[in-house]
Amino acid sequence: NGQTIATAPANYINAPVGHLQKKYDANYYPTYGYLTPNESIGKLWDSLKNKADLPLIRQHDHLKNGDTYLIFKDDIYFITENNYHLLRRWSGPPLVSTPIENDALIQLWKDNKIAVWKKGLLLPIKALQGNIVHNEAYMNGNCKMFWCPTGTFIFADRRLYRLVLEEDKVFANEVLRDLPVESPACIYYTSRNNTYYIGSLTQGLFVIKISDFNYPDIPEASGMPNFYAIAKTHDDQLVVKNTVIPRNKPAYSISINNGTFITSYTDYEDNMYYDNNYHLGKFNVHTGKLKIMLPIDEKLVSILPFAGNKSLLVCTHKSLSLVTQGGKQLWKKMLPIKYSDVKATGLYSMGGDDYMLLTNMGAKWYNLNTNQVSKSIMDSVSFRSYYKDQAGRIWFGSDGGGAFMYQNGQVYPLPLGDQKSLKTVHAFIDDGRGQFWLPTNNGLYRVSINQLADYVTQKKKTLYFYTLNNKDGLLTNEFNGGSNPSYQWLSDSTLVLPSMQGLLEFQPFKIKINYPDNKIFLDGIKVDTTDVMLSSLKEVLLLPPDFNLLHIKVSCPYFGNPGNLQLEYTIDNHDLQSNWLQVPASGLLMVNRLPAGNYEIAIRKAGYSAKGENGGVVIKFTVRPHFYNTWWFYTLMLLVFALAGYVFSRRRIIHLEKEKLRIEKLVAERTCELNQVAQQLKVSERALINSNKVKEQVIAIVLHDLRSPIRFLGTISNNLVKGFKEENPDRFYGNLKRLNKSVSMLWGFIDQFFSWAVIQQDAFKVKKVFFPLRELFEETAGFYEEILSYNENKFLVVPTDLDCHTDKDILSLILRNLVDNANKHTEKGDITLSAFEEEGSIHITVSDTGSGLSASQVKMFTDDRRDASEHGIGSIVIQNMLHKIGGNLRVQTLPGVGSSFRITIPR
Repeated sequence: NGQTIATAPANYINAPVGHLQKKYDANYYPTYGYLTPNESIGKLWDSLKNKADLPLIRQHDHLKNGDTYLIFKDDIYFITENNYHLLRRWSGPPLVSTPIENDALIQLWKDNKIAVWKKGLLLPIKALQGNIVHNEAYMNGNCKMFWCPTGTFIFADRRLYRLVLEEDKVFANEVLRDLPVESPACIYYTSRNNTYYIGSLTQGLFVIKISDFNYPDIPEASGMPNFYAIAKTHDDQLVVKNTVIPRNKPAYSISINNGTFITSYTDYEDNMYYDNNYHLGKFNVHTGKLKIMLPIDEKLVSILPFAGNKSLLVCTHKSLSLVTQGGKQLWKKMLPIKYSDVKATGLYSMGGDDYMLLTNMGAKWYNLNTNQVSKSIMDSVSFRSYYKDQAGRIWFGSDGGGAFMYQNGQVYPLPLGDQKSLKTVHAFIDDGRGQFWLPTNNGLYRVSINQLADYVTQKKKTLYFYTLNNKDGLLTNEFNGGSNPSYQWLSDSTLVLPSMQGLLEFQPFKIKINYPDNKIFLDGIKVDTTDVMLSSLKEVLLLPPDFNLLHIKVSCPYFGNPGNLQLEYTIDNHDLQSNWLQVPASGLLMVNRLPAGNYEIAIRKAGYSAKGENGGVVIKFTVRPHFYNTWWFYTLMLLVFALAGYVFSRRRIIHLEKEKLRIEKLVAERTCELNQVAQQLKVSERALINSNKVKEQVIAIVLHDLRSPIRFLGTISNNLVKGFKEENPDRFYGNLKRLNKSVSMLWGFIDQFFSWAVIQQDAFKVKKVFFPLRELFEETAGFYEEILSYNENKFLVVPTDLDCHTDKDILSLILRNLVDNANKHTEKGDITLSAFEEEGSIHITVSDTGSGLSASQVKMFTDDRRDASEHGIGSIVIQNMLHKIGGNLRVQTLPGVGSSFRITIPR
């Protein structure tokens, strides 16, 4: 209803969205051309209102240079910035008026009559030139003219012509024919990918790509155009399955008795060698001469020149032969393949006698001279293509197992790509400009060689493959491989590839590489059911804590193969690991509920940096925490708890003060009573102390007094025995001997008891000193030498120079107890005292040749928890003494042989 719909973006990050302008807008939008605000346009239309027979439709044209033309019936007006004037009144209205180039307007009538205006002046051009003049529909005025920023076009009789203004001529030449469009409404053309977009009134949108690729016509007599190995002559004639394809001439069929061959070789005389029904065939394109040479045992996989093209290396699945160009076999070798199911798939020269042998079970480094394989890799993969680049990297393609790079002894797998398109790479084609062209079963791919190598070795995190497929004019996405040669370069830089639909020819250096370099737009943001608009990417989107779904829809304008526009996104947070995911084809990202925190959603085009120019966008958003997880809530709770604590403490203090008064009164009463009891206890304590002192003195006096007389008795009885023995009174000698032994045992018991009583006192302290063991051994020997003689025992002391740091008296008491114990269990034997040092400790051994100890006796010596009342206190004394000086005791005994007591003391 005369209102204007504008599609200007609200800001630079959001996609344009249509909205109604005001009814009276200062801007008048043109039928064709560019917007130029000019108030004179409105004034002119207002002056023409009354002349209109029908409701006025405002149409005018703005040129890129700012010129404005208005056509009304037979009149054409030129509008300047502040005024307007009539240029010409024609005898009849034109069929159409449209801008042409940047600064001209063309008007068209039937019978090829035109008028061209430039800066308000009529150019001396009366008609169009070009092959459009042969179109009868155009000449009869049955045509339509369209304008877009990239050109002006005429549609007539299902043909499209492009208009070009050159000086004083306008050419209209055919660019498309046989179009399926019946009623075109608008046209847009992009030169970057040579594509036409034609909108129709009833049939939808047509996208017409002018292909960069050529497929030579193959004669029907050649059969299905399913080709593999390609042979090439010096004048760029191609030979494939029963077909010769000359340059700039029609292809023709030949009969060389072979449907398909996977390898061929052309010598310097343009003789092609190939597999002809399990024979080596030779065919010359120029002479048409065919020769069937020697038979071969298996299918041919490679034919290589040898010795400067004087002979040929012919490789089959199992063998390798050297053949002259005339067909004479010089020698034949079986390939060094161990298993019957392993077959060669290709042989490639690596220089000298070294070759790369590809098999269905790995790639192998093969030496022709030794007929040996020195190295083999990837034995589970069936390889079919090989290439070594200038940097020494080796590239392998397999039959459905992926592609690989080999460098410095390491194998790196190549990415499989979208929909695993790179599972089968038929060839690695180096264009000499740093790019690989990779024919696969899913299209043709272009990638930087160094970037691919850096990506697989993890030096680069992103990689971009440029995709070419049937959307770019290929007849099929499926190329053929497993052949040698699998491609050919022609002298004019044309690359030829075999496919399932014939031979593909194109020039890689002339293809317009159309990268998706436009920026990414936000088509809309929605939180649950609420639409959100960001004013800029610096604005942080705030999300409620209980949101369920965040919708973000993105788009990137791209007039090219959709496979080249690969959008990726990641949600980044300091608690989350960044992981790039593919944006769905719909462009809609959905983020489910997230914990509170700050986040960024980065969206980029694969192969671009998200922070680069037009590379991507980053949307910042914050998920707000629930109110009970905020700092103000924590502070409020802290204040509530503090107030509650204060009230509770005040009430508690009042209660405690009352309790304090009650307890103080009770304590005072009890204190008085306790003072009385304490006085009584002090009296009792003094009495108990005096009593204990008396008991200790009595015990000390008794033990002391007993020691002296008993020792004296021992001495006297010893003298009596000696005196009586000299007089030989046999009848009394035995009794006296037993008396002496009993007195000695009594003395020993008292001595041990006295020592044990002493160490039980709290005031007892160990006094460690340095002393030579020799002195202690000599003292012990002097004390026991005569006592041991009563049992007719010998006391042996092993000399030693060791020094010991311990309490000498305690150690002496331990040794005397052990010697005394040995004397009790030995008669007419030897008792030995010795010492040695080992691992920082002193070991002292008391051994005897007596009757030995029973298990219970050994336990008695080693059990330091035994009660003193059980079987004497000798062993208890020894254990207590050892504990005081930090030593330990080990006992070894053998009945009838003797015992050994080893004391270990730290150095």
